[in-house]
Amino acid sequence: MPEPLDQTGLLCNPFYETKEPLGRDKKGNPRVSPGQLIWAHQVYPPNRPMIIEVQGYDPRDPSKTSYVFRKYDPAKPPGSHFPVKELNLRSDENLYVMQGKLRPAIVLQTITTDYYNQQNPEPYVWTAPCFTFKDKHKQDYRCRIAAMQYPHLFYLPAALAE
Repeated sequence: MPEPLDQTGLLCNPFYETKEPLGRDKKGNPRVSPGQLIWAHQVYPPNRPMIIEVQGYDPRDPSKTSYVFRKYDPAKPPGSHFPVKELNLRSDENLYVMQGKLRPAIVLQTITTDYYNQQNPEPYVWTAPCFTFKDKHKQDYRCRIAAMQYPHLFYLPAALAE
């Protein structure tokens, strides 16, 4: 018997079905459209993120690059460093470590922008993540979500009642 709070059924008929990307663009990026249900990496940024700080970089031998993993401290922000080509990391950027997971999401908007690189525009996809109810969510709370009482939450039924 399936777990009563499991919503994997929301990805199956009769309501929803996952779709493969609508092909790929000339750079190999998947094409998706608003309203499409996709699998997307969703991250949960913490109040104090963890960073991987570049300590030393040797452009002639990238294997000699050294890093330090630490909590970001606004009183002692990391300094600039040489760009790290292998990581596509600019001199004023850091690598952030955040928790997240692959989860179903609804595509809200897609764009391609040349803001960072005018010779190589990059695609972006904005999504709304889909979450499942947990044991801590009482039935009245679930019903209020289904009744659209909260503007930031909406309900996707898992399956038709049989």
